[in-house]
Amino acid sequence: MLYPSTSGSITPAPTKRDYFFDGPVTSYVERAANGTVTKAHLYIGMRRGGRFIYALDVTSPTNPKFLWKMGSSDSAELGQTWSQPAVAKIRGNTNPVVIFGGGYDAASEDPEPPASADSLGRAIYVLAVVSG
Repeated sequence: MLYPSTSGSITPAPTKRDYFFDGPVTSYVERAANGTVTKAHLYIGMRRGGRFIYALDVTSPTNPKFLWKMGSSDSAELGQTWSQPAVAKIRGNTNPVVIFGGGYDAASEDPEPPASADSLGRAIYVLAVVSG
């Protein structure tokens, strides 16, 4: 599916996708005293695209870097990543963390009636912003 506003004059022509990064995106930005950006990260969930959350360093927009990925192979509890990641500083940790919900359990929630118990998504994750 392409957005209705997608121009037909883009080269190479965009290809249609069923899904990809369609989840919520959170940004984390640090600035120097003069206001220049010293660190910029994006945290992206997949929603129906999968059971993953990605972290990218976009401090240099023309040279983005992969920071980390967390997926179902890292935690069997992780469901489809629908929740909005939040960046926060927590007591006892000098570096910020990214916090997000355990996800959506499609096998449990999509049927009618829903299952009586979820098998995924029963967690809250707190990960280091840089290393995951």
